Amino acid sequence: MPINSTELSECIDEMLLKNKEEVKEIILGNWEWEFIDYYWSPQNSNGDDSKGLSMVFQEDDTVDIIRNGDIAQTATYTITEGGLGSSILKVSATLPEFGGVVSFCEHQMVFTLSDTDGNENYFVKSE
Repeated sequence: MPINSTELSECIDEMLLKNKEEVKEIILGNWEWEFIDYYWSPQNSNGDDSKGLSMVFQEDDTVDIIRNGDIAQTATYTITEGGLGSSILKVSATLPEFGGVVSFCEHQMVFTLSDTDGNENYFVKSE
């Protein structure tokens, strides 16, 4: 896996302390799909299944989902206050790569379905 899960977990803990405005500033911009981790069949985990997929978070609370250079879907995102001063990011996209709990760091984001025995899709922020 190209993303160190321990490093991501530590950074996610730091992100939980950010307020909504700080979270929005961090997520704005382009994120490229990097890797899928299959929970029950790790031998199938790879960096090819969704190659060419990216998402661009906009200032107006929309996110363009781009596949191979074309907009496949425009969705919305929300940042809500969680418990203990944390912020929660939710993306309304209906594509399978965007299911589950969203965790993020300054340059890494993961959509996690492993809590329901699903897979995890990792994204990295691009400049």
